Formats: sequence, structure tokens, C-alpha cells
Amino acid sequence: MRKAYRIQLCLTAALLAGCLAGCGGSEKTSAPVKEEAQIAAETPTATPKPTATITPTPMPEPVKYQTEDKKMILYLPDKSWENVSDQDGIRLFESEGKGNITILHRTKEELEDFIIPDSEKAVGQFYKENGIGKRDYEVQKYVNNSIGDVGIYRYTVRFEEAAGFEYVYSVNYVVTAGSEIFSVSGTVQQDDVALLEQITNAVESLQICETDATAAEQTEDGHEESNEKDGGTSEDFQENPQFVEP
Repeated sequence: MRKAYRIQLCLTAALLAGCLAGCGGSEKTSAPVKEEAQIAAETPTATPKPTATITPTPMPEPVKYQTEDKKMILYLPDKSWENVSDQDGIRLFESEGKGNITILHRTKEELEDFIIPDSEKAVGQFYKENGIGKRDYEVQKYVNNSIGDVGIYRYTVRFEEAAGFEYVYSVNYVVTAGSEIFSVSGTVQQDDVALLEQITNAVESLQICETDATAAEQTEDGHEESNEKDGGTSEDFQENPQFVEP
């Protein structure tokens, strides 16, 4: 009996020693973990590199164009636009790879077939009579800013790629005053928003300095009013001519 008791004491001592040894072992393995965490904390972080500043491309300087009769002024997008035709009241400007701009000034009697775009339906009629179906284009913008007897119309059309046209957009600005028609249209050969904006600005920059009605009034008067600055005529001081604007 006493022998069995001694054996039990020896087993208990051995188990207790094993437990203590196990706890001591866990403390030894935890030390390297703390050391690794300390090394990671002391590692310097990389300094972010400065972001490069993107300089925006400056817009091209518009070029002023005035018709020989001094009735109209237009600001072309830039110097690349050339006057390739100027006859019968039609002036055509082109810029290679960009498009063209056409300025038209005639009377309603001379342009019997001209469809005045006084509604979006009239725009559709114009394309229909020119053999262009509704599936070939989309009217993206239409504005009617007519005032009294002066008609002022703007519209932009985008052509479908499947239609096979050499241009993507058509921008139009039409003014009717009495018996006269003033029309500016521009075509855009690229699907480029910036180029579309440039040509739109050029088309809508049209300034009408004189109409047949205002010229007739001056003729009926027999003379022009004197300018109060030095007794000259108003023609001598046309820095700010009369414009037909919306």
C-alpha cells in the first residue's frame, strides 16, 4: 500500500513538472513574436511621390471674317480655315480633317426651295427632301429664339455611322429678317466634342451688321445722322455696328 502511494506521488510530480515545462516553453516562443512586431513598427514608410500637374491645352484663337459688303461678321475657329469659294452669296470655308463652314445670304425670292427651320418638323422635312431618312440622323438640339418679325433658329444634327456620311455633325444657325435669309452651317468630320464646340461657337458667332431694310431706311432719309463726336457720319464710327441677335 505504501509502495503504491509512493508511485502515485512520483506520477503527480512528473505531471506537475510537465505542466511547468510547457508554460515555460510558451513564454520562450512568444518572445520572438514581440521582437518581430517591434521591428515592423520601426520600419519607415515610403514617402508618396508628388503627382504631376496636367496643363490644359489652350483653346485656339478665333479669326474674324467680314464679308465684302460689310453686312456680316463671323469668327472662324482658327487660322486653319480657308475660304475656298466666294460667289453668288455663298461663302465656303474648309479646314482639312475638321469640316467646313458655309455662309449664305440671299433673299427668299432667290431661295424659293429654302426650308426655313421654324420647327423641328421643318428640319425633318429639309432632310427628307434631300433624301436623308429619319434613321440616318438625330436632332440633338433645336432652339427657336425668334423675336417679332425676325426669325432666329439654331439646331444641331448627329448622323448615324451606318448612314455613311463623311461628317458626323451638322450645326446650323439661320436668321430671317424681312425678305432676307442669313444662314451659317458647319459640318464636323470627327466625333470630337471639343471640335464640335469650336465649330458650333463659330457658326453661332454670326453678327449681322446691316439688312436691306435698314439700308433702305438710310436711303429714304437721304442722309445719315451726324455723329456728335466731331460731326462725322455714323459710318465713320461703326466699331459697334447694329447686330441682329437673339
